[in-house]
Amino acid sequence: DEVTGRGVAGYAPLSKLLTTDRLTALEELDLSENALFEEELGVPGAPKRVCASSIAQNGRFPKLRVLNLCGNSISSRETASLLTALQQQDAPRLEELGLSSGGGRPRAFVTEGRKMEKRRGERKSWSEEDEPGIHAFADALNSGCLSQLTQLTMVKRDDLSPESAIPLFRALSDRTAPQLRTLNVEVQEASSEESCQETMKAIIAAVRQGGLRHVENFTLDLEEFCAVSAHISLLFFALGSRVGPGSRLRKLDLRWDCMTDSDGQSLVGLAQILGAGGMPCLEDLSVVFQKEGAKGAEAFGRVLSTGRVPSLRKMYLDWPMSPVMSSFCEGLRVGNCPPELKMELHIHGNDGEREEGDVLVRLTETIRTGHMKCLQILRSFGVLFTSESAAGLGQAMADENAGMVNLEEVAFATCRSLSTEETAESFWRGLGRGSAGLRALRKVLAYYYADTAPAPLEHHFLSPRPLAAVVARGKVPSLSEIKVQVGVGDLEGVAALSACLWWFSPPSLTSLDVSFGPPAKTFEEETVYFRPDPLQQQQQQEEEEEEEAPAVEVQTFSRALPDFSRSLTRLEHLRLSNIQRPEAEFRSLCHGIQMARLASLRQLTLDHVCIMHEEAAGWLSAALNADTVPRLTVLKILKAALTDRKLKRLTDGWIRRPPPPLKELDLSLNRLTDEGALALGAFLALKRLPALLRVAIGENQCRMPRRWEDALKKLAGRLPEIVFCWSDD
Repeated sequence: DEVTGRGVAGYAPLSKLLTTDRLTALEELDLSENALFEEELGVPGAPKRVCASSIAQNGRFPKLRVLNLCGNSISSRETASLLTALQQQDAPRLEELGLSSGGGRPRAFVTEGRKMEKRRGERKSWSEEDEPGIHAFADALNSGCLSQLTQLTMVKRDDLSPESAIPLFRALSDRTAPQLRTLNVEVQEASSEESCQETMKAIIAAVRQGGLRHVENFTLDLEEFCAVSAHISLLFFALGSRVGPGSRLRKLDLRWDCMTDSDGQSLVGLAQILGAGGMPCLEDLSVVFQKEGAKGAEAFGRVLSTGRVPSLRKMYLDWPMSPVMSSFCEGLRVGNCPPELKMELHIHGNDGEREEGDVLVRLTETIRTGHMKCLQILRSFGVLFTSESAAGLGQAMADENAGMVNLEEVAFATCRSLSTEETAESFWRGLGRGSAGLRALRKVLAYYYADTAPAPLEHHFLSPRPLAAVVARGKVPSLSEIKVQVGVGDLEGVAALSACLWWFSPPSLTSLDVSFGPPAKTFEEETVYFRPDPLQQQQQQEEEEEEEAPAVEVQTFSRALPDFSRSLTRLEHLRLSNIQRPEAEFRSLCHGIQMARLASLRQLTLDHVCIMHEEAAGWLSAALNADTVPRLTVLKILKAALTDRKLKRLTDGWIRRPPPPLKELDLSLNRLTDEGALALGAFLALKRLPALLRVAIGENQCRMPRRWEDALKKLAGRLPEIVFCWSDD
């Protein structure tokens, strides 16, 4: 009935699948997150590349109803070939179709450097010949071959420009997909204001003429498309009118960015429609914009606080810290949001603009006075809190009048590392000063992101002291994640952490991340540290032997770990990092894990936890077995100075006693050589880890010679299900 080929590394098997005639009963085909239609197969006698049209040709899958090609980067021309094939008489009649993340330009345009620019007004005007995918989709709709379609997803497609979106929505306005229930569309940026206007007219017409009258879930992303506020308002009116789909809409997600600062007509239209009951079934609402006037924000907040949308259960807002947020808070203070409404609020600033402080004061006051009881998640990006404002926010949330019974998560993210940590710790201190608790709070996160693009958020460690004061008083009984740092010799920090773990009753903690000191090395230093020459190794060993002071904070924590077992019965993720000194601390750590018997633990990460010698690897093996960690499926030993002999000592222990049921083993960034890799393969061939699916040994000293590859081939018959990941560096 179903075939899933998500994330497959080799595409030859999938090419055979798409040319077989033996799966005539197939109903669902998921080929998402591949590069299937772009990669050369390299199979003798096979086509150079897989053609998407083969899915719909020759009556191969006559009963196919669900086709997911999202994340395939399928080109616009390849998309067109598929949609043309779907118009054939023996093609399947799809009900669900996913075509996200694709629509790339023809290679000739890329070669000539005529790429779409990110700044408005510099986008090239592409013709139908350049964007055949979306035009072919419109033709397929008009032909009637997609009349059974109930779900369509087309986001992050380069070819879904405003110009190509016009024929698409015109086809939908003719009711060519009368069964459509879910529509997710993202329109790319426009080359001119005229194309913006024409596209918005086509979208509004599709709604007004009943082409989307049965749609229940509608996502329209216009963030790259500089719209006019009045057009967004007209769209809201069309959605809420009786001839539109407003009477059926259950989920609406609308994202836009206005070309200029507007007077807020977009939110005015939304507020008027919701206030008049134009969307009586609406349960889930998302509103995201970058620029908008403040006029409609107050009206929108007023509609929510007075209960004019009784069906609404979930709301997601991503708004700037500007006067529009202040106006929204003023509207909320008119009444009280219904208790069944849950709101996720993202606020984004410009790293310290002066007006942000005034807006933050208004937001804090709205929370303190109990007019934002619906708040479930609050995340700030680029909003620079002072210590006073962060503490004030925490104290407001813990005020007895705030009634924050739904709040589950608070997160702070800025491009300034120090301010992020101070903000989160000040927030905890404010919580401690509050008169009430946050019964549903699960986590408080602090992130740092680079102000130069694209870099992932870096999760920061916090001091356990302000956290302990709140936990010990029972103010956060549902807290599920802790990420703290204990400095070298910081017994007070260990005591604070111990207090946190001791007071979790009933147990709620599912993730614990403890760093014993700051990260040890930069990336460049790690490269030297984990691949030193013999003289460096000898010098380092002598320095370690001369170091006499014990790491009391690690030993104190490890010895107390079994005492916390009653509070850790739900712990699923444990990460311990930066333990680089005497062997006694590692031995006590292994003993603590062994005696704690973490029955729910599913993932253990040891990062920068140095395994000094072979005997230490034996301690770790004894601590991690089927009795002590019966549910452990992921083990990561990173930057641990793990050598071939130490690895053998670890696996020998698992031969003598039952190992945990691992599915993933990550030994990256260590000192393993080819011999160690081969020995690991031989151990795996013993099937002591029958559930294992993935082994990562990248960034070691393995060069993966021919004999290693040959050894893997010999083991392939016994290890067909394991994926090996390594680096040639």
